[in-house]
Amino acid sequence: MTETTPSWEHANDETAPGLVIDYDASVWCEVPPMWVEEDWAELGTWSLRFSELCWEHEDPAPGDVEAYADQLRGAGEIAQAHAPGARALLYTPHPRARGPLTVLVDVLPAEDMEPAAALRLLTLADDDDAVRAPVVDAFPSPDLGDGLRVSRAIPGDEDGLFFQLRYAWYYEEYDAYVLMVTITHDLELLISAIPEIEYLAMSTRFLEPGEAEVMDE
Repeated sequence: MTETTPSWEHANDETAPGLVIDYDASVWCEVPPMWVEEDWAELGTWSLRFSELCWEHEDPAPGDVEAYADQLRGAGEIAQAHAPGARALLYTPHPRARGPLTVLVDVLPAEDMEPAAALRLLTLADDDDAVRAPVVDAFPSPDLGDGLRVSRAIPGDEDGLFFQLRYAWYYEEYDAYVLMVTITHDLELLISAIPEIEYLAMSTRFLEPGEAEVMDE
């Protein structure tokens, strides 16, 4: 599925570029945007309906549909609370699988900083909070340009660890950065999702103003 929405602070401008994310709807869903706390009942309605769809061809035990809906809603609430302007995609390959895993994608206007330094800042490539030196790789995109990918582990609660993947690109034409982030305490889940996350990263692009986009269902 290919989804397009206006991006960054010019989102209400008809000439604003849209960010296109091409994803496989059999393993991803996108949390509908722009809920606030008093509207979380609506988020609950969406999560229950999506859970029912996920279980449609399965044989759920009593309570499975509601339990999965709670997981989806919880992931949506966290995404909206921590990154209300970002797009949130949930990795949901199967309702019995571990997860969901949240990937946040945002567009940030450039500040007065060299792009190479800004990419390292956005990906936390030099963050001292990491329990070991982050793994930093060049990650250019055919559509977004030069970028970085950083994998890092940071301290969590009760001596546990959180594992994070961060991608960032500088798009010179709009003088803007695209940031993609996922974080989880479940390393096995993250590793299993990496091929799909990498596909998201490589397929994300800007829709040029006036360009027609064919929506793949």
